[in-house]
Amino acid sequence: MYTAGGHDNGHAVAAFVLGATSILVPLLGLLAAPFGIIFGIKGRRRARKGARHGGVATAGLTLAVIGLVLWGLVALGGITVVSQSGCSVDGVGIACGADEQVPPGVDVPVGPDQTVPDQPRANDEPAIEQR
Repeated sequence: MYTAGGHDNGHAVAAFVLGATSILVPLLGLLAAPFGIIFGIKGRRRARKGARHGGVATAGLTLAVIGLVLWGLVALGGITVVSQSGCSVDGVGIACGADEQVPPGVDVPVGPDQTVPDQPRANDEPAIEQR
């Protein structure tokens, strides 16, 4: 049991580990950061009451906030890129491009000077034509 004059401060150590994880581990970091912030606040409160590792709690809190902001911006950027690209996110994954079938014999343009045929070519013909 924790007492105000005690020396244990497991919340501070947990905040530091979670804060470091929030920066270093991509997807897990976004989940670890809020817990790092909570444990950092609790660890600092305990340190004010006489427990050790007040600096560790502050470092963990700082790392967790940085991790939350960092991965929040990455997630926001990813959402922005997907929404601007014309792709859609469904329950299975990300779908990009038209869902239409190209009729046989029609070359599909892939760039300003290239087309890719929908049928395989003979071995002596190049796979990509230059115009």
